[in-house]
Amino acid sequence: MKFYLVLFMLNILIFSSETLQAQWVQTSGSAGGEIHCLVKVDTNLFAGTHSGGVYRSSDSGSNWIAVNSGLTSKEIRSFVSSGTNLFVGTWGDGVFRSTDNGEHWTAINSGLGSNVVLALAVIDTTLFAGTWGGGVYRSIDNGEYWTSVNSGLTYHEIEKFAVRDTILFASTRGGADAIFKTIDKGENWVPASNGIPYTEVMSLLVDGSNLFAGPKGGGVFHSTDNGANWVAANSGIENESVLTLAAIDNNLFAGTKDHGIFRSNDNGVSWTPINSGITQMDVRSLIFKGTDLFAGTWGGGVFHSTDNGDSWTPVNYGLVLYHNLLTLAVSGNNLFAGTNGGGIYRSTNNGAGWTAVNSGIDSSKVKCLFISDTNFFAGTNKGTFRSLDNGESWTKIELKTPPPSVVIDVKSFAVSGKNIFAGTFSDGVFRSTDRGDSWTSTNSGLPKLNIECLLVKDTNLFAGTYANGVFRSTDNGNNWTMANSGIENESVIALAAIGNNLFAGTYNNGVFRSTDDGASWTAVSSGLTDMWITSLVVNDTYLFAVTFHGIFIFLQIMEKAGLMYLRN
Repeated sequence: MKFYLVLFMLNILIFSSETLQAQWVQTSGSAGGEIHCLVKVDTNLFAGTHSGGVYRSSDSGSNWIAVNSGLTSKEIRSFVSSGTNLFVGTWGDGVFRSTDNGEHWTAINSGLGSNVVLALAVIDTTLFAGTWGGGVYRSIDNGEYWTSVNSGLTYHEIEKFAVRDTILFASTRGGADAIFKTIDKGENWVPASNGIPYTEVMSLLVDGSNLFAGPKGGGVFHSTDNGANWVAANSGIENESVLTLAAIDNNLFAGTKDHGIFRSNDNGVSWTPINSGITQMDVRSLIFKGTDLFAGTWGGGVFHSTDNGDSWTPVNYGLVLYHNLLTLAVSGNNLFAGTNGGGIYRSTNNGAGWTAVNSGIDSSKVKCLFISDTNFFAGTNKGTFRSLDNGESWTKIELKTPPPSVVIDVKSFAVSGKNIFAGTFSDGVFRSTDRGDSWTSTNSGLPKLNIECLLVKDTNLFAGTYANGVFRSTDNGNNWTMANSGIENESVIALAAIGNNLFAGTYNNGVFRSTDDGASWTAVSSGLTDMWITSLVVNDTYLFAVTFHGIFIFLQIMEKAGLMYLRN
């Protein structure tokens, strides 16, 4: 896994005078792009990603290469092959075709009324495109021209296709009829969802005489009469959102939104989870290559099973995975990254390579990371976790006893001596004197309890708040006062300090600096192309600002500020 974080390579940079006139420059950072779809074409596997385009593997996923020449959209939502032609449906730029195994792509959108294409299918030589908002389009000339074929189709948000012989099934979202079918290549559509009490079907599968559907939040439904009637096939998977389905021999597989992969050997009557080795439980695509099963996940890349799903191995070499970085932390030679979608990653080589370290954490969204000696803390959307072994394993800790019914949203940690502080959104600040075993609320003087970040600087404890700027405590959190001039109404997402300089990263207004412990603040955002700051990290005299579109660095050079954006 690579984030391409170049945090410690500044000695090889050459700064131009033009560069030094700016305050911020972006480093090689992360973009978006998880796996939407997998497809087998002859001996090759293709992966369609969220913002990395198309990847191809000729060795069962051991190695991947990007094949994106000609693609103007890198968000690949659907994939189908017909003869020597490959087709991809994108979000925003319609359909592309390749005639050379993905080496080059050409847009083929003439007549296509919507450029968001979530589903593609082929019957004989007729190509179908399922669009978001425009319904179904048909092409009889390999995509050169498209014609709308929506007669009888009352809902035009198409999610998935499935084909049985000359019957095309389409799943939709938004109405009482979640599945439609056509027996005349789209000329006429009829509802085919009797028995499914849901308005959105997220997956479809034809397996012999069986048809399976995954409605949102409804597990799996089964039809044996071409969709005329459906029954629940749900034991063990009743409330799951099933995003993908696959079958081989007598085994049926379901990839879910939150709980990984399930298997059934009785046509869906009962289901068993099979997630040994799976580190990302949001599974978007399942595909067989022979008897080998591949799973495309949202955040963890591609996994491979050779034993019918009993065990899984990641197969991501060359497949550049991307996550939105939410937070960074450093411990000795280890760099840790908290992500929105992939949990926690650790690098031992300054960001050149990354390994997931999520054992014990049941959340993929990590809002904050904090390290104090050998104590590691992670605030996630499913609670607070602590590690005592360099991130190898994590255990959940509670800030209130007994634990409240609503998860306490920890946004930041800080340490001062033997005191560890946790800043929460809606519950204020907590303090622990026993390495996180027990906690006490410390909120006197805080007008609102929506804490975004905490920072210890000398004998001061600072709290960045939502829409109330910065507050300061000089007595370990017992009492708080405003430290707000020039930043009173800002939502301060991150705080950092270098020498006498205190920095505040804000929601949508960039970075501010104070040289008087928060008494006054001045904007220092020249050079930032993304004003939404998610984290600030200090390495020696360098300040790094993490945003949703990359990482920027603030350089203190001969007491003169300079900013740099390092692009890969």
